[in-house]
Amino acid sequence: MPIIEIALIQVRRGQEYQTGVPQLQPGEMAWAEDTENLYIGKRIVEGASNNLNSRILTDKDLNSIFQIAQASVAQANSSTAYRYRGDIPYGNQPNQLMSTTSTYANKLNNWVSLTDFNPVWPPYANPGTIPDITTILQNAIGLVDSDNIGSGVVFQNGSTVPVGPNPIKIPAGIWKISSTINLPPYTTLIGDGIGMTVLIYSGANDMTLPMFQTVDANGKSFSQNMEVANGQNANFINLQNMSLNFPKNFTATSTLISLDNVKNVYFENLYIGSTSSNIQTTGTSVGIRIRTSGVAPDDLTLANSENINITHCIFNGVSTAIDNKGTVNKINIKDNKFSWLINGIKSMNTVTTVAGINGVIDNNKFENITREAIIIGTSTNAIKSYIISTNNSFRNVGCGNNGESNQITNVIKINDFGYQSVDDFFDRQVSTPNNVYMYPWASNNASVINSTPYQVSISSSSTVNVIKIPLTSNVQLATFDYTLSNVDMFRSGQLVMNIAPVADAFANVGDNYAFGERVEFTNDLIAFSTNYTSATTTNYISLTCSNFGVSVTTLEYKLSLLN
Repeated sequence: MPIIEIALIQVRRGQEYQTGVPQLQPGEMAWAEDTENLYIGKRIVEGASNNLNSRILTDKDLNSIFQIAQASVAQANSSTAYRYRGDIPYGNQPNQLMSTTSTYANKLNNWVSLTDFNPVWPPYANPGTIPDITTILQNAIGLVDSDNIGSGVVFQNGSTVPVGPNPIKIPAGIWKISSTINLPPYTTLIGDGIGMTVLIYSGANDMTLPMFQTVDANGKSFSQNMEVANGQNANFINLQNMSLNFPKNFTATSTLISLDNVKNVYFENLYIGSTSSNIQTTGTSVGIRIRTSGVAPDDLTLANSENINITHCIFNGVSTAIDNKGTVNKINIKDNKFSWLINGIKSMNTVTTVAGINGVIDNNKFENITREAIIIGTSTNAIKSYIISTNNSFRNVGCGNNGESNQITNVIKINDFGYQSVDDFFDRQVSTPNNVYMYPWASNNASVINSTPYQVSISSSSTVNVIKIPLTSNVQLATFDYTLSNVDMFRSGQLVMNIAPVADAFANVGDNYAFGERVEFTNDLIAFSTNYTSATTTNYISLTCSNFGVSVTTLEYKLSLLN
């Protein structure tokens, strides 16, 4: 490439809109004062592509480029077509896809983040501080209280018609909630996971106000006589993938979530409780409180609280995990962990005209519960409550966290009618069979059915206690399906054991069986009886099995107990 020496740069000046831009010599420049455009000349004979002037970009053009880009993005978002997997032809034939066409704006609006309402990310913009997102979250929902309904995801411009309703994403971080957040119908809050999205209730020193509470479609809370009919009731509340905590080293007396007159609740993958490494099991703190107003008849389907689902959650370090007061139809508590609590689940109605609770408690783990894991009903108001608990495990429950041999309460305390415990595992029954049963596993009006087989070995010429049945204030019926076997015979049958209340303290057992034997009459050398000598001093009656001289015998049995 030849080098051309430029001794003098000549710049022409003029008005582009008046005279236009003349043909410039190669390397000659012209400045248009009215349009602020800069031009330079070129020639084909010197290697250019044409003989036209070229315009040089200036700072004015840079600003224009940004404006054009912004306008283009806005245009693209609002009107540019978007289709899921647009690379696949549309249609219902093989190798085609029936996804329809939308816009980028609609696609982006399908998911809402808390950061859309305030640039709170990252959470540690100010080192050593925890951002307070109370107002931001209220604005995102669109509701502060019944007098402050604004524009948000769930409420918009005061309308009670859900706009979406879209989930609100709360990103990972530690966030502070300083006052109650109202949850109107169709509210969905989703975090990034337990321990990832952490909400700390700094307003917990107010014992009357919860961290979250459900409200009706007009923003009215439980204390404001919220609407429970006409499609205005609290409805469809969804919380997922986050931790809801009381402050560390704080003895709380308030509630984290208050579910009031609400239907269709879905809680999944939540941590609810305390963040303290030294868990406090004092105070009156509650993880989830359920309240139902109104007087319900015996028909539970008319209850104002219904279809509450709590799954894959962890309750830790509060006084009571779930506390219900009122009539509830269909509560499903499944696959949760309850630990370091005073009580696990309580449903205690003191009003005689209020109906009970209907639901399932399934496949939960209860560990280190100071008192009862489950309490249903009160001793002064026994009503109908249709609860079935299945496949739950209870370890170190009802013994003040001092081990199963230091029992201070029942594991399950049932005052209402209609409770069944089916295939629940009670560590008290298995790990301490020879200790004194001061308290039964399930008291009062509970039916216990266990299909797990237990084995007992009975030596020749000996008598063993097969099981100790704790006494209650009710008449009890214990049914044992059993098999007996040794080298000389086998026998299978059913024992029926009638047990009087603790005030009377006696029992008898009947035996209906079939047998086969290698040595004649050896079957007659095995006998069952009851032993109630400990009933008045230690509150239990034993089922015993005696072996009158045959070889070592194996007893296997399954127990059903009706209180």
